[in-house]
Order: sequence, then structure tokens, then C-alpha cells
Amino acid sequence: MVKEVGVGVDNKGVWINGNMEDVINLGKVEKFVGVVDDMEGFIGIVGGSEMIE
Repeated sequence: MVKEVGVGVDNKGVWINGNMEDVINLGKVEKFVGVVDDMEGFIGIVGGSEMIE
């Protein structure tokens, strides 16, 4: 059953007021980086092409 598989994803996010170095370092191990606000609410995603630019 699907519920037996479980979710093994624990993507870390970067703080909206964080520095670009955090985004790049996380981007080295993830295909995308989630951005969170002060209350750790999801704001958006930074993908690989945005990190390269």
C-alpha cells in the first residue's frame, strides 16, 4: 500500500533574508531550494537556473 512507503524527503529551506552563499551551498546537493519566511512558512522555490544567473 502507498501509506506503507513513507516520505523520505526532508528538504531544507533558506531564510528569505539569508545570504546567497546559503542558497548556493544548498543548491549543490538539491535540485531546488525552498525559501521560507520568519515563521518558516513556505514562500517559493529557487531552481538551478536561477542560482546560475
